[in-house]
Amino acid sequence: GKRAYILRPCMIHGQGNKGNLNLLYRYAKTGLPFPFGSFQNKRSFLSMDNLNFIIQSFMEKDIPSGIFHLSDDGYISTRDLYILIAREVGKTPSVWNLPVGVIRLLFSVVGKRAMLNKLTENMLVSNKKISQYIPLPLPLEMYEGLRKTIKSFNGK
Repeated sequence: GKRAYILRPCMIHGQGNKGNLNLLYRYAKTGLPFPFGSFQNKRSFLSMDNLNFIIQSFMEKDIPSGIFHLSDDGYISTRDLYILIAREVGKTPSVWNLPVGVIRLLFSVVGKRAMLNKLTENMLVSNKKISQYIPLPLPLEMYEGLRKTIKSFNGK
């Protein structure tokens, strides 16, 4: 009569986030241009607020055992995330659309290709399975959650 869940969230963000989102925040805050505008990636994120809602739903609802991928509804490119952060910190975003091949070559030469891949690759997670048991959309819209996290970096 017991159930077991494996929750597989994508990148989680929220107040006090110390990961890659914070690094991009610090970069955007400098006002330097974003040189990776030519990359057209899509990334999923999950706010702590939505993660807490999902966990609470698992405790309150009769959801069968299983593996569940978790993310906010929607996705955003790293380029658009940089623009969002820059605007939130009062900077005018500047995006350079340097050729992808040139950037890949430069990062390969300096031995940082893996770092470039991590920054520019797709990382999409679908809420399709969980939507069978938890009504979507989630309480906090993706952009609203990202703005809330960005403001927390500034102590707001």
